[in-house]
This record gives sequence, C-alpha cells and structure tokens, in this order.
Amino acid sequence: MAFGVNGGAARSELALLSNLIGTDAVTTELWQYATAVVDVSRAVRTRVLEQHRAALDAVRDERTRHDVERDAVKEQAREQRVLISMAGSMVKCARVKARPVTRSELAHATASKHRNVVPIDDAISFAVDPGTEYGRLKRHPDRHDLFKFVPNT
Repeated sequence: MAFGVNGGAARSELALLSNLIGTDAVTTELWQYATAVVDVSRAVRTRVLEQHRAALDAVRDERTRHDVERDAVKEQAREQRVLISMAGSMVKCARVKARPVTRSELAHATASKHRNVVPIDDAISFAVDPGTEYGRLKRHPDRHDLFKFVPNT
C-alpha cells in the first residue's frame, strides 16, 4: 500500500474514517476515501484563500483608484489657483507700468514656483480672456508680443 503525496494527512483522515465506520481494518477502499477527503479539503482551503486574496486585492485597488482620483482633483484645483494668481500678477504688472508690456515682463511678474506649474502662455491667455478681478490684458493690435492693461468696466 503506497502512502502517496498525501500520506501523512491521509493517515489522520483514515483514523477518523476507521472510527466512524467502527473498524480498525485499513482497506484500499478506506485509504482511497481518506485520500479523497484530504484532496477535497486542500482544494477547498486553496479556493477560500484565493477568494480572500482576491477580495483584499479588490479593496486595495479601490483604495488606490480613490487616492488617484483625489490627487487628480487636488492637482487640478492647485493648477486653477496658480493660473488665477499668475494672471492677476500679470494684470497688476501691466497696470503699474502703465505702458504696453512684453511677454518677458509678464513672465517675470509671476512667481517662479508658479511657472513650474502652469505655462506662461496659458496664464497670459487667461489674463486676456476672461481676465481677473483687477482687469484684463489686451494684445497690441500690431505687435502680438506686447500687452496693455484694460480695466474692468
């Protein structure tokens, strides 16, 4: 009689089956039943663990998705705040200088940390239209690299 791969586990199951049927005799049939019980038990345990791991993975994936979405919303809000701030600084620069200003002057009117977040041309476009609470910029009709201050009406 071969013990096979599940020999140790099957022996304890075999003892249990022997007690249930009221015999001490170990038959081939009883041995096969014990081996089948061990195999089914192992398969059930493996499947339960796989389902548990899948559930944990699903929870982790959902948390990750939520964190990514939250971070994206935060980043969009930050970019919008920076855009408004940069446009305001540009409009103030043009108002204070009281003459047409260059793109370079507008860029230098903004904080360098903001220029790393929003491109200068995006901030200029926002300062032109819709503008800010201080007014807006208007492109020079002949030279598109110059901008002048236009107060809100």
